[in-house]
Amino acid sequence: MAAADATATSKLASYFARLSPVPAFPEYTGPFKVGTVDVEIPVTDLHSPSPAPANAVDIPTVQFRVFYPAVPESSEKRITWLPNPQRHHVSAYTKFVGIGPTLADILSFLPRHLHYTTIPVHKNAEAADSETKRWPTMIFSHGLGGGRNSYSYIAGSLASHGVVVFCPEHRDGSAAVSFIRLADSSSRFFSSAARRIVPYNRIPHHVTPEVYEAREDQLRVRLWELGLLHDAMLAIDEGRGFTNMNLTTPTLKQFIGRLDVHEPGRIIFGGHSFGAATVHQFLKCNYYADVAEVANMKKPLFTPAKDSSIRKQITEKNVTMLLDMWCLPVLGPNSKPLYDLPLPVYADVPSAPGGTALLAVESEAFHNWTEHLHVKAKLLSPDPTSKTVTPPLFERPSGMKLPEPNFFYVVNSAHLSQSDFGILFPWLTKKIFDAEQPERALRLNLRAQLQLLRANGIPVARTYAGDLVDGAHVDKLNIKKDDQIPLTEEGIDDDRAIFDRSGNDSVDHWKWIDLIGLGDFVGENFGKSVEEEVEEGEEQMQVEFRDIPRDRADISVRDKPVVTFKEDVSFAKDNAASRKDGARSKSEENNGAVPAVKEPEIKNLYTNIYEGKLWWLEQDPNGKLSAIMPPEDVEKFAVIHRRHISEHIESHSIVIHSPHLKEALKPVFQDYPEIDFTSSSLQIMAPFLCFVYRWEQFKAAKDEAAPHPETKAYMDLLYNVIVERLRNSVDAREHCLETRTVTFVELWTICPPGSGVLYRGHDNNPVYGREPGYCRHLQAFQVIRSSYKTATDGKQLYVREYKFIGMWQGLAWYQGEVEISQYEGLKEFASLPLIPLEGHEHQGQFITRLGGRGQKFMNLASSSAQPKEYDRGALSRRECGCIGGGIEVEGRIMLGGEKDGLSPGDYKLLQRLQANHDDVFTSSSSSSESSSSQVPPTLTEDQLMYTSPVIRAWSFKKEAWMDLLVDGMRDVQFDENALKSMILPKAAHVGIKTFVKGYMAAGPHHDQAIHLVGGPCTGKTRTAEAIAEVCQKQLITINAYDLGINSSIVKRKLRGVFKTACARNTWCVRDFEGLVFFSSDRIQDLQPYLQGRISLQIDLSPLGPGQRERIWTSSVKDSASRAGLRRYDLPKDKMEQLIRIDLNRKQIEKATER
Repeated sequence: MAAADATATSKLASYFARLSPVPAFPEYTGPFKVGTVDVEIPVTDLHSPSPAPANAVDIPTVQFRVFYPAVPESSEKRITWLPNPQRHHVSAYTKFVGIGPTLADILSFLPRHLHYTTIPVHKNAEAADSETKRWPTMIFSHGLGGGRNSYSYIAGSLASHGVVVFCPEHRDGSAAVSFIRLADSSSRFFSSAARRIVPYNRIPHHVTPEVYEAREDQLRVRLWELGLLHDAMLAIDEGRGFTNMNLTTPTLKQFIGRLDVHEPGRIIFGGHSFGAATVHQFLKCNYYADVAEVANMKKPLFTPAKDSSIRKQITEKNVTMLLDMWCLPVLGPNSKPLYDLPLPVYADVPSAPGGTALLAVESEAFHNWTEHLHVKAKLLSPDPTSKTVTPPLFERPSGMKLPEPNFFYVVNSAHLSQSDFGILFPWLTKKIFDAEQPERALRLNLRAQLQLLRANGIPVARTYAGDLVDGAHVDKLNIKKDDQIPLTEEGIDDDRAIFDRSGNDSVDHWKWIDLIGLGDFVGENFGKSVEEEVEEGEEQMQVEFRDIPRDRADISVRDKPVVTFKEDVSFAKDNAASRKDGARSKSEENNGAVPAVKEPEIKNLYTNIYEGKLWWLEQDPNGKLSAIMPPEDVEKFAVIHRRHISEHIESHSIVIHSPHLKEALKPVFQDYPEIDFTSSSLQIMAPFLCFVYRWEQFKAAKDEAAPHPETKAYMDLLYNVIVERLRNSVDAREHCLETRTVTFVELWTICPPGSGVLYRGHDNNPVYGREPGYCRHLQAFQVIRSSYKTATDGKQLYVREYKFIGMWQGLAWYQGEVEISQYEGLKEFASLPLIPLEGHEHQGQFITRLGGRGQKFMNLASSSAQPKEYDRGALSRRECGCIGGGIEVEGRIMLGGEKDGLSPGDYKLLQRLQANHDDVFTSSSSSSESSSSQVPPTLTEDQLMYTSPVIRAWSFKKEAWMDLLVDGMRDVQFDENALKSMILPKAAHVGIKTFVKGYMAAGPHHDQAIHLVGGPCTGKTRTAEAIAEVCQKQLITINAYDLGINSSIVKRKLRGVFKTACARNTWCVRDFEGLVFFSSDRIQDLQPYLQGRISLQIDLSPLGPGQRERIWTSSVKDSASRAGLRRYDLPKDKMEQLIRIDLNRKQIEKATER
């Protein structure tokens, strides 16, 4: 015993010697000086909102310290960090850290530094005036081993920025020691006769029913004390009479009317560790007091009266700060009704601020405690009962979208770093807990706390410039110049960088924790309850002052095991294939040994990237991880659950080496995206949603008799593990497909990757209903992936990425996405922008019709430069894979080539489809090599369904490239009798027939030139159209007005026209001199070198009476037809009058249009 004490004495003396000289707290950085008062009030002087718990019968007072903004002239003496009686507090702390009671009492007499350490506050200083009349007011609850002075840096810093902070000292046995003044004692000093001691109650950290009950007993006292503290705050502000048993505090009248404690939702609540858990339960017990499950708790923690002031105070608006919250005390089975309810900030009421009013800051030690982090993520979410935290959880049943909480951790910090202990014992926390720069951890916490208050409309002073040394908005975030926050020597009023979630490390050693995806920790605890997870992880809970180990290596954290890369660690190198599924190795066969029958298991292995190389690791019974050498030895395990170690230990995948098991799963996932059966191992990535989408196939594969019993056993094992994890999701998917309705949360279940969805744009013809619903621009997309995300305005979106085959930049797969805004309740599939094809009552009809259109699309894609007829609308704005709208287009069109036409707009080229170079396709109507093209790739029936409903084409009528509907295209039918209806002189008819006959006999030529001569509206254009029609040529027209008079513009336009005409094997006509196929009403004589190139010249004379009569008759007939008349003939006398008027064709047609 003497030796042990000597060792402990030497150790403590060594530690404390390193801490000399006396450590000092840094000055607070806010603009206010800080005052403090110490208060202890008899319980009988206060109104308790809840009955005192049975274990509080010996607690007659409530004790707390107040930190508050003081006047600039404050010069009162500072207080010591150790409360009186100091010697007893030193003894209590030394006992708390594990030194024997006898030695602790002896050491408490030593004049060590704790006796002289002071807090930079002024005792009983005059309170400053607030510009808002009342100071924001906060309650802060301490953790294990703490007290009313233990968080003086946090409380004092907030006070220096304009917040009054009340720090209670809990008498539940969680403080290192607490002294209760006896009411019948008049002594102003803590003599043994005037006090009663509440020692620290050392409760194990192992999870047992007894531990749960013990922690809940402590919570009952703590919550009762917080209720009393709240009433004390009201009494102080109201000037109500009570006794302050701490006689060193002369008066509290300076606080009358200065505390913002009356308006509901105004008090700020915070705590550290056990204190954070206390605040968590206190808020829920009050806010949900009328919820039946809470009201009917067998052993309630706190039962506030319905008309109590604390019930009125706690609303969904109370700003909440949870620092390194310790979750074990809230997980007891008795507290399940409270656990199942969210924090009040997430209440389903319009005024709920959600995560905007919630700050949770972790130390790196707690952040790396994986199971604990996942449990905490649920507690910080709107639905703690959810298996995983997902974006839809932040949509309340009313449809209101709530922001996620402000959840961060400080790099290289320990659990103690958020209390005064980090400053008082910096070397100790560095040596034992690997913590660095404790002041930095507190500085970052302060910045976040101040910004949280600003974000919720609570007035506080600006953040001091010196506190921004770790990074601020103006020097870290890339923002617009006019948006920059002015950084002065005094600091900033909006510290946005501290809540930056971009991942850009705007603030050093400050990391955002994304809740999404947390909550469902998969590993050794695969499928276990929250309580079981915490139980197995509880040993890594390093409380405020843990037992000091003999050696740093003695500290082991179960879920952060020591990784050792030992070259001598190896397994017997058996034949990998023979070891799979329990077969004997070659060495066993040679020795004649019969291996023991081993139950099949899913082997848990870890991976880690070390020096750029992937290492496989196995955990031994002592919790250490050792490398598997050589790495190929992992193949001897038939099924592996791979967990990857990075910042967290995360479930990565299921790896299957068994060839028989791979073969059994092949029918299930053969065509599933991202699952590769060609590699030596089959890898199924977490979170294993592929099983949800292929559940029926998976069950069928399991139920089939396997040729190898071991394979069947592994299939059953895998099925049991997956069904436990994903059964609810499978049921949700089946229900959605059966009812054709879906909630926003379950959108992910209805469209697996690789499945088909229907998109109809704005078409009025429904896709889902009694009719097939096929429409000309209905489109099928193939799903790539889907995910939930938060928009810039904070609203939730469901984003579905898809692909389809189009031809904007060549034949290729194009990618797009559609966003679905969060909605309330159920939606029918028919109302979704993308409708699942699976399970549709007309699924077969859609596949047939879409496949048929896809084949037509591919035929058109191979017919570039070919003329077509079109009789449907074009589309003017992008929708359903095309540009949608209501432009009517009819007449001749020309299909485009790869470099022609429109861009894909918002769509992204994903992957080109390679053409078949073994053959060249030439249309039967093609007349030049320019019209031939490569045969496109052969598509499967499924792929044909995903082709675009539009294809690029040139409209001769609109003179523009357009996306035109595939269903509106048909082959051109040239009119061989087009010339017969022309009103031409006889000589012209003869000349044209001779030209056409020679042209058709000789074959196509590009150098034909025809000169049409005549006055305005004598029929030159119609003559050109008729000649082109009988020659089976498309006509491109351009006139002098379109060309303009600028020579460079004329040259550019003509070059474009003739390039198009040549590429498309067309003719060009209209009103310009001398090129290709032209006409003129002003040029009668051509230059000799042009005249020699003319193949045909036609002189079109002005109309005579006979020609005008034929035109009048034809035009009147057409006009009558348009008016709905079967026939109308002009009277003979009227006709004779009309034909004597010298009108051309266009004038006559205009007259009859009226």
